[in-house]
Amino acid sequence: MNRFRYGMVPAFALLLVVGCSTEPTDDLREGVRLVAEPSQLFLQLGESNTVEVSAVDNQGNPLTFPFEVTDQQAGIEVRRDSTFLPIYVDDSTLSVPAEASRFRFIVTATGYTATSFTVTAGGEELPVPVQVVPQTALAATFSNPAPGLGETVTITAPPGTRFSATSIVRTADTTAAQPFVVGVSADGTTIDVILPPNLADAPLTITDVTTDAAPGLTFAPATSALINTPAVPNFTGTTSNLTPAVNEPVTVTVTGATLDTATNLILGAGAPTITNLTTNTVTFIPAPGAAGLLVINGVVLDALPQIPLSLPAAATDTISVSADIPTIAGTEDPSTAPTLITPSLDRSSVLFDKPAYDNAARIDAFYELVITEAGAYTITLDWDIGSDIDMFLCPEAGVATFDCDFSGATGAHPELVTFELAPGTYFVVAEDFGDGPGLPNAAGTTLQINVDHAAPTPPALRKALAPVARKVHK
Repeated sequence: MNRFRYGMVPAFALLLVVGCSTEPTDDLREGVRLVAEPSQLFLQLGESNTVEVSAVDNQGNPLTFPFEVTDQQAGIEVRRDSTFLPIYVDDSTLSVPAEASRFRFIVTATGYTATSFTVTAGGEELPVPVQVVPQTALAATFSNPAPGLGETVTITAPPGTRFSATSIVRTADTTAAQPFVVGVSADGTTIDVILPPNLADAPLTITDVTTDAAPGLTFAPATSALINTPAVPNFTGTTSNLTPAVNEPVTVTVTGATLDTATNLILGAGAPTITNLTTNTVTFIPAPGAAGLLVINGVVLDALPQIPLSLPAAATDTISVSADIPTIAGTEDPSTAPTLITPSLDRSSVLFDKPAYDNAARIDAFYELVITEAGAYTITLDWDIGSDIDMFLCPEAGVATFDCDFSGATGAHPELVTFELAPGTYFVVAEDFGDGPGLPNAAGTTLQINVDHAAPTPPALRKALAPVARKVHK
């Protein structure tokens, strides 16, 4: 029995050795798989980035090989990173080994295109796609990087990119005057623009740029090239009065330019009230205490008619208005009433006054308004002292008997009413109603009366609004 058992041991052990000579996972350890991190690149022209390529077996164990770039397509340059995982080749010299489990490659974009390079190791090949696109920068060229005022500049797209019919050109300061697009070529390779002044080493952003590398996508890159345009520091012209009194109109006449119909003004921290605007003059009433250089938004230079500009006055033309609001003489009686400025169509006027209210007998202040053009006139009455100041509008024939329109005699603050007025003389009456009849309380108040002039309301609309007006009057 024992002899049999002992005799069988060598045979059993041999079978065991033979059986164990082939591991059950050996087939998993075979094979070579190449892995790229990242698996693809998006680059801008001239930009460089890295890709690390490694080799593993079927179980993910690293394998050592000499990785090679075997197929480099157009539009990129690829080289091994000689600083990645170096080893000492002697006591003092570091160098990357000829073989390793991971190589790093530096990829540099040289042209806008969809391209790739292939890495070979262990008998396997791995293509790495690369897309060179104008994500934030565009290597466009200018026909003239320092054009004159009003000169058309042709921007040429680099090969592999195109402009669209909807492309627009912007400067970095989106609050400033923007370029005017003359047109885009039929093939999208060029776009013609006229540029605003005051650009200094400025890039231009171009929208709706397309590229062969990413069909269906559009980009809004900035040009790598910079451009300069002539300096226009201020508008040229004359100002009628640099130290106007409160309520005094000021007229600015521009030369070498016209004024856009949408012109608006800035003076100090506020916007003066424009009473009249012509092709080369603007008349306005500055607020009490306003001071600074007038800025006109809407100056159209004769040499640059395509682009309205925002320009300040010359540094010597500082406007300064007294902060003291006067008590205007004559408001106690219609016969001596001061005259409100009647604005032109689509313009406004304003008047500031400290009427001589006394919280007793003096409760009315009269202001004359002469209408020469039929229209819709919106009158706003505001104040800073007093619980209630009513506003009513009287025709010249009815002012003595207070045969007036009392639509503005409400508890609103401010009072605001739109009147359809025919040519004639009217009186705006500001009455200190206070806390009720016999209880005026607006002594010392500052009144602000604004008049806005619009075109007459069409008859059909006027008829529709009539029931509302009657209800308010009632």
